[in-house]
Amino acid sequence: MQGALQDATKINQLIETQTRNAPEQYLWVHRRFKDRPEGKVNVYD
Repeated sequence: MQGALQDATKINQLIETQTRNAPEQYLWVHRRFKDRPEGKVNVYD
């Protein structure tokens, strides 16, 4: 099981690195913060 965790960690790190290098190229379809507190900016607009 340790190998699977290491593999998943590595892939997540690669995705994070590439997203930080070119955030405009990342497909932002996962609306993780869709429910924002009142008065907070909608991060998807």
